[in-house]
Amino acid sequence: MIESEPSTEQPEDGPDVALHQRLHDLREDGLDTLIIGASDLNGRLRVKRFPLELFFESEVEIAFSDYVFSADIAENLMTPRSGYQGYFPTAAAGVPDLFVRPDWDQIRVLPWEPRAALVIGDFFTREGRELAIAPRAILKRVITRLHDRGFYPMTGVEYEFLIFKGDPSRPSNDPGSLTPLSTGPAYGYGRAALDEQYLGPLRRMLQGAGVPVEAVIPEAAPGQFEITIRYSDAMSSADNAYLYKDFVHELLGAQGLVASFIAKYGPEYGSSGHVHISLRDESGQPLMTDADGALSSSARHAIAGHLATVQEFTAIYAPVVNSYSRHHSEYSFAGNTVAWGIDNRTCGLRVIHTTPNSTRLECRTPGADMNPYLTLAALLAGIGHGLEKALDPPAAVTGDAYRADSIERLPHDLHSATELFSRSDVARDWLGDDFVDFYTETRMWEVQQHRMSVSDWEIQRYLR
Repeated sequence: MIESEPSTEQPEDGPDVALHQRLHDLREDGLDTLIIGASDLNGRLRVKRFPLELFFESEVEIAFSDYVFSADIAENLMTPRSGYQGYFPTAAAGVPDLFVRPDWDQIRVLPWEPRAALVIGDFFTREGRELAIAPRAILKRVITRLHDRGFYPMTGVEYEFLIFKGDPSRPSNDPGSLTPLSTGPAYGYGRAALDEQYLGPLRRMLQGAGVPVEAVIPEAAPGQFEITIRYSDAMSSADNAYLYKDFVHELLGAQGLVASFIAKYGPEYGSSGHVHISLRDESGQPLMTDADGALSSSARHAIAGHLATVQEFTAIYAPVVNSYSRHHSEYSFAGNTVAWGIDNRTCGLRVIHTTPNSTRLECRTPGADMNPYLTLAALLAGIGHGLEKALDPPAAVTGDAYRADSIERLPHDLHSATELFSRSDVARDWLGDDFVDFYTETRMWEVQQHRMSVSDWEIQRYLR
């Protein structure tokens, strides 16, 4: 098994004094269950449930089968292509155990399940090494590298998603049974007021579980909404965005509704996963503007680094076949132009240049189907590349980036994007060879599953 460098953390014999007190307080508050888990490659929350009392009695081994990294998004076991030599947890290898080491700072009491607390953590091998392909571990390494160079990224994730009326247990088996929750104008007051009966409880529950909600917005497509998450340091932001998606599915499902983060459902607008990024120094001072208010050299290097790598990292921002349907329509505003501009939504990178505290980059390329750990790792790696190499960006686009022949576009499909990713020196430098090789195989597996499928469109058009 491919592993990262040995962890510098010492193995714990049991909870320390502060943790023991926290667990004691949970027990006193009536909790009796700990839900412990971590992210798989697709950003899904994989968990086990434990009696809280167990953690007072002995050391607890939190083991998961390596299945969690061998299963694709449809829960089929993947296999790499012939000749692949890297790590891949196939059934033939016996899918051995991995172990989650909880991040005890991440204890969240769930207001909709008042006797349980959720704790996310990181995957380790039996030998105590952090798993090199684990999404949260990759983001931690990128953040650490930026910290070592004096940059402290702040990020915020904005997901658009769809809400349908239908059976929450079988949306993919019977998509024709789904109808959008509501229709109406984007930002429409009346639509928002009618849907508050569903979105109000959702918003309050998310807030109660430690996900800092900023705003709820009806979007343009039927059944489409956006609940923005307040910005924070990059790791906290990724943790919140990661849990948010599972919480939204669970909480709306409990109301008899279906939530979907598919990137493109129909001919209307797609669903994005925009990411806002700014840089600060160790003391928390913003680094995006100079004393005179102009964009700083750090901001310009960050812009250049993102533009230099956005095509290579598209396979992370758009991780499945459907992701690319979001890019194909003209004026999709899906971030598929390799350009930047001040408050210009035709550009893949929209720069919001206001006060020193609020100046930031809005990366418009990621879709709602992305894994936030991997997306933030890739975005920050690209920015870090620009900072380390002191890259200079091209001129900002002041007009319509879609009409400029000189502006490049993103790869048009998952296969092309994955080929670029596999050859990316920046990805290998910042994310690691082990991850690049493994992720490449999983995306090529996804491409192959699509090639072997026959769509309803093909049957309707060609069955004669």
